[in-house]
Amino acid sequence: MLVHIMNFELHNDCTKSNRPAINTAARINLKSKDGIIILETGNPGLATKLGDEWIFWKTGIADYVVIQRSKPFLLSLLVIGYLLIVFSSVVIIREKNKKELGK
Repeated sequence: MLVHIMNFELHNDCTKSNRPAINTAARINLKSKDGIIILETGNPGLATKLGDEWIFWKTGIADYVVIQRSKPFLLSLLVIGYLLIVFSSVVIIREKNKKELGK
């Protein structure tokens, strides 16, 4: 059993390595006295994922696991942002050069 106390939440994840997969997750917000306990079989990571999403939903704080799962989406947003900045810069520079040539 692994227990972390961090930011007023208590986390517990326990996964058995044998088949069938038995996974449990417990998340308790000590500040609000709110919590969730997840027991599931069949998918070794589902309870942990649901517990992490619950933390994000209740606190608005994305932990490492949530960020890792969202990495492809976040990287695509980053690339789109970079492309928009480069495109806008090129357009602005061309407009500036046209104005200078027209004077």
